[in-house]
Amino acid sequence: MARAEHLETLVPEERIQGEAMDDDDDSGEEREVQELEREIKDLAQRILDSRRSMPDRLSQALASRLLALRPPLPSIAIPETAGQSQLSEPLAGADQEMLQKLHSFSDKTSQNVSAMPALLKRMNDCIARIDKLDEYNVGIHSVFKQK
Repeated sequence: MARAEHLETLVPEERIQGEAMDDDDDSGEEREVQELEREIKDLAQRILDSRRSMPDRLSQALASRLLALRPPLPSIAIPETAGQSQLSEPLAGADQEMLQKLHSFSDKTSQNVSAMPALLKRMNDCIARIDKLDEYNVGIHSVFKQK
């Protein structure tokens, strides 16, 4: 309003220049408002898209999490059909994992069995030393004696 009062006191030529400046300010503000409105529409559209896709993404994430937590199934023969080919792929992966665990278990067992003679020899040596200590008739504190 102060600007409008200022324009009334101006000479007609200055008034025309002042109005042109106001038009530039108004058009600049209008462009800025239009740009902001466009950005708001863009954001609203993105929000709507994310709201539409959110249930699908949540269900996919839940399904993959449950699949990862499911224990491996025992190997069973499944007849191949068009609908079941996708089902047999996770079963094949579970079978491979179970087979790897079985190989690992058998390797560890064979290593333990091969190390058993050395372990038994050490145990016999320790028992012999304990028996030798019993022969010395050394006073053993009562804390270390069995009840």
